Amino acid sequence: MTLHPTADDALDRKIRDAVALFRSRSPLEEATLTLDGTGPNGPLQLAVMQAIGRDDLPRLGRVNVLSGSTFSFLGLVARLSGEHRISYDELIVEGDRRNRRAHRAGVGRTLTFLVAGRIRKRPMFAGGTHGTVLAQYVSDAFAAKRVADLGVNASFWLYDLDRKEPVRVARDGELGDATLAEVANCVAAVPRLYPAGRLAGRRFIDPVYSPAYRDLMKALRAEADNHLIANVIKDRTDAREIFLVPHPHGDGRKMIRGDFLRLAFNLPNPRIADAYRRAQRLAAAPTA
Repeated sequence: MTLHPTADDALDRKIRDAVALFRSRSPLEEATLTLDGTGPNGPLQLAVMQAIGRDDLPRLGRVNVLSGSTFSFLGLVARLSGEHRISYDELIVEGDRRNRRAHRAGVGRTLTFLVAGRIRKRPMFAGGTHGTVLAQYVSDAFAAKRVADLGVNASFWLYDLDRKEPVRVARDGELGDATLAEVANCVAAVPRLYPAGRLAGRRFIDPVYSPAYRDLMKALRAEADNHLIANVIKDRTDAREIFLVPHPHGDGRKMIRGDFLRLAFNLPNPRIADAYRRAQRLAAAPTA
């Protein structure tokens, strides 16, 4: 489902205007970008990063990456070094199908989970699914890179199930020796849908679905004076923060629930192709 051109233009313009304001408030080296959770449609965040300019991502003082945004972020960083596997033209056609294939989704698996999942306490999808998803889009060498070797000052946020606290995985933080594939298997591990990811003998889940999520976001907001927060729920601007919704699908929570249902039943999701088209358009537009 492609949007009417006028609606597409309006959203593209909203994203470009928000990014232009963000860039005008401070040098990029003093600015913070937070890519909040998106559910299965991680490509939503690509448009925001392309509007900033992918070559300028390494200049940002800090990038906080949460949940499904990890995959669009790493896919774009891989493009900086030519370590991506697939073009935007191919992603528009293939991206959604590849994601569903990596999940081995389908009616049978989902019905089994709904009927027996509560009794057996087994997640719907297999362990390692997100590493498989990442491998669809980036080279093996890129997926094997350590977080400490990433050319962008990124902080990947996880939730430690045993210590019951959020954990920052970064080149100057904990677990900087973890590979990107290992991080991918932890950062979007939604409880009940995926098993907890493991790093250094510890169990991690997606922080967006943890009891610490609200406090984590408050802490991230308190640290930044020029902060662009790309999220699925609210648009709002004040002197320090720009909340930006980079999608046209109304209630973000309902959108995520619908996207998970489509994924679970192996149904095509045209929103994903729309997100890649938007990213492609903004990649071609001049950077503010």
